[in-house]
Amino acid sequence: MSESVIAPLPKGRIQYVDALRGFTMLLVVFAHVETFGLFNFEYETFVGRLFQSFRMPLFFFISGFVAYKPDREWNLNTCWTLTKKKIAIQIIPTLAIGAVYTYAYLQSDMRSFISDPAKLGYWFPFVLLEMFVLYYAVSAVSYTVGKKWISIPKPVISSVSLIFLALVMYLLKLPFKIVPVLDTIGNFTSLHYTFNYFMYFVFGVLARQYSDRFETIIENKYVSAAVILLFAGVFFFYNFLNVSVDDMFLKEKVILTMLESIIGFLGVVVVYSFFRKYSDSFDGGTKLGSSLQYIGRRTLDIYLLHYFFLPFLPEAGDFLRQSHNVVLELFIGLCLSVLIVIVCLCVSNVIRISPFLGKYLFGAKE
Repeated sequence: MSESVIAPLPKGRIQYVDALRGFTMLLVVFAHVETFGLFNFEYETFVGRLFQSFRMPLFFFISGFVAYKPDREWNLNTCWTLTKKKIAIQIIPTLAIGAVYTYAYLQSDMRSFISDPAKLGYWFPFVLLEMFVLYYAVSAVSYTVGKKWISIPKPVISSVSLIFLALVMYLLKLPFKIVPVLDTIGNFTSLHYTFNYFMYFVFGVLARQYSDRFETIIENKYVSAAVILLFAGVFFFYNFLNVSVDDMFLKEKVILTMLESIIGFLGVVVVYSFFRKYSDSFDGGTKLGSSLQYIGRRTLDIYLLHYFFLPFLPEAGDFLRQSHNVVLELFIGLCLSVLIVIVCLCVSNVIRISPFLGKYLFGAKE
């Protein structure tokens, strides 16, 4: 990357960020193709572990990145308005599609959907709503306090408060899971995921809020080299420990959890830096860029629909398990993932013919 002056991030949609979100959605479908379709939870590949190490951290990082709006005036009314909007866009469609998936596809009932912490696979919109609400609340309180009682700039108060909250949640996630009452609450609310991933959401908010400094740091040639080497080193070290340690005590679990988090942050920076550096390849003027951007703008549609189209191919999984061929696994997995995404987009576009269905099934504007 050249040492030229870095332009600040533009307002509105950023093309390479939309493409990055589309890429991450492909990784989600790829993971489910492998987990449900090829290996049926019985086999974990190197490729699967690699993508898993940064896939969800990246998704929440992007969510935090696009959530930050520098010119937004924070107050309780703003919080309530934004929360209602997120419920309409995320939760109502998830409940509607989730009900169809639960009753018609799995032939189960909504009790199993609600009591399952993963919501039968549909946990992401609920967790993302919780993160948005936390972000809105912290921002509103910080701006109110900064306006009335403290001379420190309001954005600084908000940033420090978000970092503190993310750290507290991260430290409490293990006790939260151990205490029976809290564990039950966590199952119904999917708060386990919120506690685990909120720090990546905050990372995204801060990366956008302080974009000039963030871009300057990650584009430094020494920093970028160190991040890539650290990611590779810690990832291989973590996987070595994960295989070697059979009976983990609390100390080992804490160490492995910290390593997972470090890998997540490093992976986010590596992938974001890649899309940032080669942003010209991901703009609307290229087929790859326009395709990934379109997927990135329809992530909710794809996420809600793709479970209906996951193939069950245990024979292909057995073949891949025996071959240990990374390239072949990537080719088969990505081809299936792209095919599923295309089918989801076709179904989505048909449903969106009706503004009513588009609104209540995918959160589309009428």
